[in-house]
Amino acid sequence: MRYQQLFLFTIAICLLLAQPNYAQRGDWFNEPDEHSFRGSGSAGNPYLIESVADLVHLAERANRWGGEDFAGQHFLLTRDLNLGQHFWIPIGSEREKPFRGSFNGNGRVIREIYIGDEYGGNIFEACGLFGYLGEGASIVNLTIMGGRIIGGERDSNSRAGALAGLIACNVDNGREDSIIIRNCRNLGVEVVGANVPNMSVAGGLIGEAYSYCRGGGAAIILLENCSNNSRVAGGTARRSFAGGIMGKGRGHGQGYGRLAALGLCLINAGRNAGTVQGGTANGRDAISAVGGILGQGQGAADGINAAEGIASIRYCINTAKISGGDAATAYAQSYAGGLLGYGDGYSGGRADRSEARKATSLGSFLIAVSANRGQVESGKKIASTAQSFVGGLLGFAASSVYESGEIGAGNIQFESKFSLENCYSYASVSALRGMAGGLAGCLVTRGNGSNRNASVMLRNSYAAGTLNKSDSIVQVASGGIVGCIRKARAAAWSPQVDNCLVALSYMNGAPNRTFRIVGQITGLSEPFAEALSNNYARVGGGKWGNALTQLNGKDWDMSLQSPPFPQWDFRNRTWLAEADHSSLPILNRLPNQAYIPIPVSNQ
Repeated sequence: MRYQQLFLFTIAICLLLAQPNYAQRGDWFNEPDEHSFRGSGSAGNPYLIESVADLVHLAERANRWGGEDFAGQHFLLTRDLNLGQHFWIPIGSEREKPFRGSFNGNGRVIREIYIGDEYGGNIFEACGLFGYLGEGASIVNLTIMGGRIIGGERDSNSRAGALAGLIACNVDNGREDSIIIRNCRNLGVEVVGANVPNMSVAGGLIGEAYSYCRGGGAAIILLENCSNNSRVAGGTARRSFAGGIMGKGRGHGQGYGRLAALGLCLINAGRNAGTVQGGTANGRDAISAVGGILGQGQGAADGINAAEGIASIRYCINTAKISGGDAATAYAQSYAGGLLGYGDGYSGGRADRSEARKATSLGSFLIAVSANRGQVESGKKIASTAQSFVGGLLGFAASSVYESGEIGAGNIQFESKFSLENCYSYASVSALRGMAGGLAGCLVTRGNGSNRNASVMLRNSYAAGTLNKSDSIVQVASGGIVGCIRKARAAAWSPQVDNCLVALSYMNGAPNRTFRIVGQITGLSEPFAEALSNNYARVGGGKWGNALTQLNGKDWDMSLQSPPFPQWDFRNRTWLAEADHSSLPILNRLPNQAYIPIPVSNQ
């Protein structure tokens, strides 16, 4: 008996030593007040972060009661740091006191960051190395390596990212400000969304980004040359978002007074090589959106005068598997895309006719010069009354205009746009139930009022790989480019697909099922919702169901040898092609691409 007790005691001590050292976390955040940084905090003489103690001191000063936001102050990391699996408290952990300084990682690495797991709870609504970032903040030249971050479950909303949980740039009255994230990497920090009632957001680098400008000026958020190489998993919530670089992003301009308002949320040169698993859409009408770069994004403009809101993905590439979230409850929606899960250009508000001059309210989302080379699939559990939307590049794209009335007698034009151009997908794309496309799951235009202009455009792009190469699909509308096209009756324009190419080696429309709509370019198209021009298709093989096959793309005559790219930009080297055109082209400014073979048709 005595030996058994000694053995059990020894095992308990070993388990305790093997766990991350959260027991000491209190010592970290009770640094003496006399601790100070070397340097003055200026751009020329920044505060030096030379040790873990210095980084902890920065967090403690930011998070204490009445803490500092460090606006206009500069920090420089001088050496690699290892946090030693201690439970980290984010820098700027309270929404009222975001970090607003400049942090230069100097090409250094911060290792082993842990926030929340079975050994220690997470109480933070926004978590990462930084919790909240505010106007004027910049984080550059930093790598975070190793660890795990789980979103906090204290509140109904949760945001988690390896670098920061929530970045928000809010300006008004003619001011201009920005938040810049540049040359940052996540190498091995797993990010897991929380299980919360309302909204759960998880991103490889950033959880959520929101730029908002009201009444004139400009609010800008820019992520540039950043990458993720670690697993990201969405949480369970009524709204669940997950992305390889960012979980949720929005650029919002709201027009008031005489000044134009501009809100920008831009992702440039992003690279994702970490698997992204969508979270569960929990509840009636719940949604889950997952993308290789961005889970959910919107460019929005509203108010009573000129405004512009823009969100964009440019020069980005995903090379990892993207798995949609489950939608097991009634009327839930699951969106999955190689680059973007759900995207929306939105414009709305009231026309202020007290102004004689013309004004435009424009909300837009742009994807350009980007590619996906990773598998994309829907969730495994899709209820019979739920739907999934899956695409090689994007799951669902919408352009929406909604007017809410007029003031006086002026003339404001409401416009919204969603545009994808000069992109390609080389992937295995599959959906269990819903809509699937080689590039997009579904395109929609919608609106009301008499002065509206909503447009969705896909152009100069191609889909390669396979579509629905699975015997497990139940009800899927399949299109070589787009699974489904919809146009609301009040919308002025139909979604358009121009100068696109289908080069799939296999395509399946489930011809032995009761629901088998399949087309070379589009699958299911509602009446008056289709606008196609100069598209070509070539499919290597598959199950078509001849009676319902819609041949709405021009046959690609291989006797011409070279693929038909009449409108594509080879002159300025947006696209690169082999001299003999024996393979499909690739994009000039993206890394790690091999040429793609042209499929041999048996149709």
